[in-house]
Amino acid sequence: MRLMRASLGFALLFCVLSASSSVAPQFVAAPFYPAGLGANSIAAGDFNNDGHLDLVTGNDSKSVSVLLGNGDGTFQSPVTFVTPQIADGVAVGDLNSDGKQDIAVANFGGEVTVLLGNGDGTFQAAVNYPVDFFPEGIAVADLNGDGIPDLAVADCAGVRFLLGNGDGTFVSGQLVSESGVHI
Repeated sequence: MRLMRASLGFALLFCVLSASSSVAPQFVAAPFYPAGLGANSIAAGDFNNDGHLDLVTGNDSKSVSVLLGNGDGTFQSPVTFVTPQIADGVAVGDLNSDGKQDIAVANFGGEVTVLLGNGDGTFQAAVNYPVDFFPEGIAVADLNGDGIPDLAVADCAGVRFLLGNGDGTFVSGQLVSESGVHI
């Protein structure tokens, strides 16, 4: 049974250090930004091409939430995009080489969702890719040296590769098991 996270968002603690070394550091609560029920993973990118970092969270509520950055350490209210299952992992990259940041999501129910960015903080319709097991982590990288972004997906059997076609679509690649065997 999967434990659901009870958090309604995420918060960070910042350490504020005094200019004087004789004063002990103090911890103050940072602003809280609601993100989605059970926010469990986070990644940063510039989804609206304004030069400010934005955030995306994967949520237990079968969604991802995008918080556009204001450039001063604050963020706008989240915009939520539905995923087919619990969004356990998120990664950011330019998956179709159009200069706009895209989102890849590892969904616990056995799918990877790709949201191609429009460059204004919105995304095209989600495209889902089935994988055999329950993915929980995802990364964007050129795994085969062809200059095209690929996806590495961690699941209970090992790491699965989804090789990029260069246009934001992917084909199933190899599964590398814990023993290093290509399946």
